[in-house]
Amino acid sequence: VMVNQKVQVRMQVEKELEYTILSDRLTQSLGIRITARTSEVRFNIYGQVESAALVTIHSLKVGELEARNIPILIGDLSRYPNIDGFLGNNFLKHFNVEINHEDRLFILTKLRS
Repeated sequence: VMVNQKVQVRMQVEKELEYTILSDRLTQSLGIRITARTSEVRFNIYGQVESAALVTIHSLKVGELEARNIPILIGDLSRYPNIDGFLGNNFLKHFNVEINHEDRLFILTKLRS
């Protein structure tokens, strides 16, 4: 996944999540700052209730498909050292999504207008 047309990251598709989540270490390196005015959201991931800052990023791009002005959560993902975030429904809803678990394929196509 390309974040803000700047950096390529590893993300896990998580259709059960309402929001896309990026790690705090990644967002810090992108210069995304949390201020006193930043909203906080509580969410459930793998049975654990977490809270995270809610910000909007310029873009997320998978292959040639891009969504702009995406609200994301910034979370401590240190428990998931092999990924930089989770792609949630607020990104996935912009596309047709097919997941082939057997072949480990994630296929996005444009929604028909």
